[in-house]
Amino acid sequence: MASGKGILLGALGGLLLRDATVRAIRDVASSFRGVELVGPGLRGATFHPGDKLQVLLPSRDVRTFTPLRWDAEAGATELLVYHHAASPAGEWIRGLAVGDPCRFVGPQRSIRLPEAGPVVLFGDETSAAVARAFAAAANGRALACVFETSAEEDLRSALGAEVSRAILVRRRADEEHLPELVDQLQAELARQPGVSLVLTGRAQAIQKVRAGLKARALPRPIATKAYWSLGKVGLD
Repeated sequence: MASGKGILLGALGGLLLRDATVRAIRDVASSFRGVELVGPGLRGATFHPGDKLQVLLPSRDVRTFTPLRWDAEAGATELLVYHHAASPAGEWIRGLAVGDPCRFVGPQRSIRLPEAGPVVLFGDETSAAVARAFAAAANGRALACVFETSAEEDLRSALGAEVSRAILVRRRADEEHLPELVDQLQAELARQPGVSLVLTGRAQAIQKVRAGLKARALPRPIATKAYWSLGKVGLD
């Protein structure tokens, strides 16, 4: 069923939407696909690592993705899409073909790479794209990731060589892995002075990790962004 936002974007059409064409698709892992989009409508855009796109799917649902990069002169961008489950986004990305159209709003502000100093990023599979985008823009600054995951091999493939320091902790249904996540974050925060902490991914994990950090009197995150939440779909 189409979402209210999707119906609105479909009606507004060219007033808000950028039009692009799929130039290339590649399977990064069994649950990740890379998609390159091109088109004149992508030229001249202002992009910051961590910004988002809101893609209007053929089903008239809207789903949000983080571009890995953006070439405003050539009119090209690249997405890394996680598609582990049956969902409108999963059906779209698995059925996508070279030459297909893609319409979206953006880039828009979502979460930004801190302006200076080393960075510790918390997240999960849905944070792979922002980790890659941050790593590409870090310019030699240290970036460490601490992620919860149910698919370690796939996530490591998605992060690639660009994200050189990634600690992956196996997700457990009983949440007993959360103290280990806080332990790992504490260790990474202690490695370098002046480090910035950014929390992304699952809303429930963000909440509990923040509480764990606070209980240990550790630095507060400078930014948080929930990409998904248990029991909800289409979280922006």
